[in-house]
Amino acid sequence: EHYQEFIPSYFPGSILWEQAEALSLNEDMFEEHTHLIAVNGVEAGIGRISGRIITGQNQQNEIYRSFYDTPVILTNENETPLKWTSTDEYGQFEFDHIALGTYYLYADKTGIYSFPEMVVLNEEYPVNDTVYIKMYDVFPLGIHDPGQDPVSIPALYPNPVSDQLNLLLTTDRARMIQLNILNMTGQIIYSEKQPVAKGRNTINIPAMDMPAGIYLITVKWQGQPQPISKKFIKK
Repeated sequence: EHYQEFIPSYFPGSILWEQAEALSLNEDMFEEHTHLIAVNGVEAGIGRISGRIITGQNQQNEIYRSFYDTPVILTNENETPLKWTSTDEYGQFEFDHIALGTYYLYADKTGIYSFPEMVVLNEEYPVNDTVYIKMYDVFPLGIHDPGQDPVSIPALYPNPVSDQLNLLLTTDRARMIQLNILNMTGQIIYSEKQPVAKGRNTINIPAMDMPAGIYLITVKWQGQPQPISKKFIKK
């Protein structure tokens, strides 16, 4: 009856296995109390988030990797748990009839590593149905918490895009960035230099005239040998 009111939790009271503490029971201590974390509930609205958990390793591993019944936790931008669900046999999940706003999605499977995905829902784009959460058998060296990077791309929306692409970018200080969009043949179809302020920046990119297809957006700045990148789809 109260199953969905509490997040699947770890000792002594964390929502992710990486934050859990080891517990040893013996003849002197054979009982220990823990607690489940209650969800705060999400405000109702027209928003919807859906997606799938995929493997972050070589794609051929995905044939036999199952992410069935994996908890997916929805939090607000303060990382307060609002709601959770479990994936189906295809690793798919959905949160519907939720309010517009900024959310984080966490997938948790004991012994498997992953990073949260940020989703922004607004009046123009109330639905994001292409959220992919990658999971790794070993900790992916070279991938860090985006909040610790000098420049990061927490969100790129809507994806797929029709008219205007919105790039949410965070940076530790004001700087000049070089932004490029490449098609799948490696051809640069859009390029601009853009000054950004410290903190969060939203960059609007016209996409109406782009042919349908898959694209790669890259961001580079002075002192960074390799750009950071994200893929998006033009429909």
